[in-house]
Amino acid sequence: MMSKRKTAKEMLWYLFFSALTTLVSWVTYTACMVLFQNAMHTETAVLIANGISWAVAVAFSFTVNKCLVFRSCERSAKAVLRELGVFVSTRIATGLFEIVFVPLIVWLGWDVPLFGIDGLLSKCLVTPIVILLNYLCGKFLVFGTKRQKEKAT
Repeated sequence: MMSKRKTAKEMLWYLFFSALTTLVSWVTYTACMVLFQNAMHTETAVLIANGISWAVAVAFSFTVNKCLVFRSCERSAKAVLRELGVFVSTRIATGLFEIVFVPLIVWLGWDVPLFGIDGLLSKCLVTPIVILLNYLCGKFLVFGTKRQKEKAT
């Protein structure tokens, strides 16, 4: 079992890198919205920009979570591909949650442009839920399974 201090440190690192991942996602989203919002219907632009920002954030997040947060020592191609597959699968699940709920909030009329960007308020409402779900998946499904088994023996 991890000590409270190690758990707290891991959580702090996770929150720090989640903030960076969120920044990567939001900057990507904002850039896409600037490019798309005058070229297509707002809801369509929000959907496409959100999908692109999610994909970029997942790539960034896998790298920092594996190496810096959960410190997975797995280096064999098989193990890394397993981690990547499970990571991407869990991020697809939480990504689908985000892809559905950000535009849904806009569609329900709970959206007010934030900093002149349509859908950004919706993104702010959904993001904390996604961060929590992603931490739990990373810790227990992606990077924690083998480490927990090794510590139990």
